[in-house]
Amino acid sequence: MFWSRKKRFRRGQEAGSLSSGIHHSPGLELILDTLERDGGRAVLDLGPSSKENLEAFSEYTDDLLIQDCFHRVGVNGQRGDIFDFGEAADVELPERSEAFGVILVWDLLHYFSDVEAARFAARIENRLAPGGVVLMHASTVVPIPPSPIHFRYASRNSLDYGLDDGRVPSPTLPIRKVEKMLSGCKPLRVFQLRNGLQEFVLQRLGEES
Repeated sequence: MFWSRKKRFRRGQEAGSLSSGIHHSPGLELILDTLERDGGRAVLDLGPSSKENLEAFSEYTDDLLIQDCFHRVGVNGQRGDIFDFGEAADVELPERSEAFGVILVWDLLHYFSDVEAARFAARIENRLAPGGVVLMHASTVVPIPPSPIHFRYASRNSLDYGLDDGRVPSPTLPIRKVEKMLSGCKPLRVFQLRNGLQEFVLQRLGEES
């Protein structure tokens, strides 16, 4: 007689590879619901610039700024692009009197050290309006693939994940650390995606302006 046990994923176990393709994104849908309900909110997209994101978010707001932080840190190496994220202070964020109602951070915090990620998170929170929301991705204890992920809009509740062969260290920044960094925000939703990747939406405390 042979016994078989179903292999189950647990925190801390090897997660495997995150494949490119279309993935369900409840967090994106929550963000778009917020924009649809509270029209006119300013949106800051810190992820890689793409026409898909530009066209999608332009339908909800006239105040949209896409700041390709991933492109800024790309350094051309002998064998292609090498991503060197360096110090968070070197990443330029817009200086403006009006705060953003939505900030899309994606998995950007993964690629800084804990200290640098905390500094960058504080700068993000400072630019988020009271009642504003932020969309982020973080891993569980297991690392996600050692390459920046390009999140492109695919539909209202799905994203096109494109992996860059950027040769950066595997990120292991868990959501609890991110929540601690953004102490002025409360988590609205946390969604478990595949292979140890989590997607979550946080809202800055305080009444909306």
